[in-house]
Amino acid sequence: MELDFVTLDNKEYLIIDEIRHNDINYLYLVNNKNSKDFVIRKEKGDLLVGLDNEEEFNDVMQSFINKNVEEIR
Repeated sequence: MELDFVTLDNKEYLIIDEIRHNDINYLYLVNNKNSKDFVIRKEKGDLLVGLDNEEEFNDVMQSFINKNVEEIR
């Protein structure tokens, strides 16, 4: 299995999931050296940017949970 990584702030993050929600691609990332360092970024053109607000975070976290409910249990 091939793993995909991105670099943010000089840290390597593993892409653990990618979900398209409301016509936006969201990447769910975990730091390769610290599994407690979990972030969500959205694609904006060629850039990965942070979420706009808590409402967007809650919405895309719910999408992640819904998609992965069996693995979470």
